[in-house]
Amino acid sequence: MHIPQCETKDIEILTFENALKTEADGSFEYDREKWLYVPNAYTEYRYILGTRGKNPLICIGINPSTAKPDDLDNTLKSVERTAHFNGYDSFIMFNVYAQPLIQRIWMVASMSVYIKKIWQLSGI
Repeated sequence: MHIPQCETKDIEILTFENALKTEADGSFEYDREKWLYVPNAYTEYRYILGTRGKNPLICIGINPSTAKPDDLDNTLKSVERTAHFNGYDSFIMFNVYAQPLIQRIWMVASMSVYIKKIWQLSGI
């Protein structure tokens, strides 16, 4: 189980572009020939986790759990299984929001209020 190292507000998050450019720091080793992992070290957030191949199942997620190469969570295990049983040789999970859960809860709550207001104003 992952234990956060600091409060969510204190996490320094690299942009996706900068995360792609980072070099592995050696603190977390995995098979880079098999796995796609951005950033390429275990952190408090994640943009991409998947396996390399020529015919990947592409998935979009909003919940970048604490899964990591060779230690997938239940969602990514299901994605891996689905890919395998449907003729894909790999999978890639892109996360549209890389930050930990607490930030997403506030974002979703804010969006819910916004959507409810639009719905009320539309008269539907």
